[in-house]
Amino acid sequence: MSSERASAFWYTAISVGVATAFFLATSGAGRYPPVARYGGAAWVFLLSMVITMPLVSSYFRRRRSAGGGSRSEAGGSEIPGVPGAVSTVSPRAENTGGMVMAKDPVCGMDVDPAQAAGSSVYRGETFHFCSRACKEAFDRNPERYVSRPGGAAGRGPGHGEHGRHGCGHCC
Repeated sequence: MSSERASAFWYTAISVGVATAFFLATSGAGRYPPVARYGGAAWVFLLSMVITMPLVSSYFRRRRSAGGGSRSEAGGSEIPGVPGAVSTVSPRAENTGGMVMAKDPVCGMDVDPAQAAGSSVYRGETFHFCSRACKEAFDRNPERYVSRPGGAAGRGPGHGEHGRHGCGHCC
């Protein structure tokens, strides 16, 4: 089971458990009408999903990176809103353990060169990308991204590229 599926399983299971506990506690009290018990359980489920999703997902992400986790042959995860686009980089790439990270010149995201979705050489310098869409945007007009100081850094004119292809990494 992939870490994304395991993560989704566990935060959903925790949320169902908490909502069930709420429902049973209010049923045992006997003072609450059914609509309050069912509605309350639904709200507790949603709230616990909001709370547990980032906690459990980050736990599995850290566990995968610490163990040198594996990726499928296709690698990566789909980018929402972009059919067929796949990012092989974690949305929150961290500089840990002295790992050298590159900066995606289109969106400004930190990219592990070993897991980059692609790279391009321009004027003798190699640029790494978080997604195929960023690479394609760079390849269409590299001067747009290398001519400004510091690249996109997530806030420059190139940041609009992610708004168009909707990768969700930095927007």
